[in-house]
Amino acid sequence: MKKNFTNSEIDKIVKLYTIDFLNSTQIGTLLGISKTPIVRILKSKNLLRPSKSNGVKINLTIEQKNIIKEMYLKEYKSCDEISEKTGLKASFINKHLSNSNYRRDKGNAASIGLVKRYRNINYDEYLKIIDVYYKYELMVLKITRQQPINTLSNYNKRGNSGVDGAYHLDHKFSIIEGFKNNINPEIIGNIKNLEFIPWKENLNKRAKCSITLDELIK
Repeated sequence: MKKNFTNSEIDKIVKLYTIDFLNSTQIGTLLGISKTPIVRILKSKNLLRPSKSNGVKINLTIEQKNIIKEMYLKEYKSCDEISEKTGLKASFINKHLSNSNYRRDKGNAASIGLVKRYRNINYDEYLKIIDVYYKYELMVLKITRQQPINTLSNYNKRGNSGVDGAYHLDHKFSIIEGFKNNINPEIIGNIKNLEFIPWKENLNKRAKCSITLDELIK
């Protein structure tokens, strides 16, 4: 028999779908009904999210936009993580963020791992940490530029990303980890912490360290 829903039941379904980002199957399980009437209600209100591959244009509600913003700015979630939570394509999330006025620039995005351990801080506090970090990074890079890197192995192979056989200058104990562990910039930027590695290896390494803290200090 066709179920007739009250206005409060419909409002609850809409909230679960648009605010909590549950899908029709999950809502049906929660409410103890099949997903068919849920899909019918959402479709009648033009709220039904398209599948990830049908090419239909997606129009986010204000609530959905705010939730994505919250996950991105305060929970530091990536596009893939937001996609998994919302059921939207990661490429769509990425495009939406690119069109927003709060998208992190590449520098901040590269350093997001720095503050992922500070899960309870707000975005303003995050910005303060990032500001301090970039001052630290500038100090490390200034010291790095003063080092005789031409004495390092593979110096003559230094080149740009994408060039076959090219090498990048790398900090064995990364700048981010140096900041997190309150290591003197003089140590992180010192030639003993520098080496040239293949560009692909350097990109994959990102903020990881190829030596331990004990090895760095020694």
